[in-house]
Amino acid sequence: MKQVARNKKIKEINENDLRVKILGVVIEKNPDDNTILIDDGTGIALVYLTQEQFEKISEGDIVRIFGRVLEIKDNKVEIVSEIVQNLKNINIGLYEIVQHIIKKIKGEE
Repeated sequence: MKQVARNKKIKEINENDLRVKILGVVIEKNPDDNTILIDDGTGIALVYLTQEQFEKISEGDIVRIFGRVLEIKDNKVEIVSEIVQNLKNINIGLYEIVQHIIKKIKGEE
């Protein structure tokens, strides 16, 4: 059975996490290996994409990545993407408020 991707901030990802869901801004694209760097305000993650996923994303886009944690080393997180959602038109402030409310309802805060 496949583990559910847990909604995480990059700084919260640890070695017990197999699959995660992160939201952040694409700060760099590397066409040599189809990777992007994502910054969510708490940290930066290196994400490996397929060629098709890579072509649909631009620097500055807001993306949500569902993926498998590959490595965590020296506060650097590497993720292999499974699903990439381009959310460039999302209101990040409103999104964060909703996430905060959800955590309160679930008793996680």
